Amino acid sequence: MHRQPRPPGGDPLAAGAEERGGLLDNLSLDHLGPYLMHQPFNDVFGAWRAREELLGEGRVRAIGVSNLHPGRFLDLVTHSRIAPAVHQCETHPFHQQTELGPAHDRHGTVLQSRGPPTQGNPDLHADPVLRRIAAAHGRTVPQVVLRRLLQRGIPLVAKSTDPARLRQNIAVFDSGSPPRR
Repeated sequence: MHRQPRPPGGDPLAAGAEERGGLLDNLSLDHLGPYLMHQPFNDVFGAWRAREELLGEGRVRAIGVSNLHPGRFLDLVTHSRIAPAVHQCETHPFHQQTELGPAHDRHGTVLQSRGPPTQGNPDLHADPVLRRIAAAHGRTVPQVVLRRLLQRGIPLVAKSTDPARLRQNIAVFDSGSPPRR
């Protein structure tokens, strides 16, 4: 994939319409979706307005944010025409993101867990409660964490390139526990 360099201090798709079209052409795409603003700093509102324009042009299917603190999320939705469709952030038993729920519900934003939720977090793997739950159900701790996210209705991006781990991720659907919130 060809990557266009970012303009100084900017987002390549926040540039003018001609540059946006060129970037999508370089990617051999008509549109992107969803297009997230990751851990925004600097001109957050300018970057968000550019995403709103892209959505209006049909160049992206959805727009969202990643790793936005609750206060910043409320600031963004208060001063924008379009609320984020998705808010992707670290979500697991030690960081449940419950404080985002009411604001997300009010603005129609879906919390999405990015992952893998246990990567780089040895405390999750070693947690005695999670280990007991996993052992009682013949599962791994990551499977317990993934299943709980699904039970809470939280979609997730469980990244892995390891075929065994991919099979473990898929196996969370066969645990027999009904989805619940």
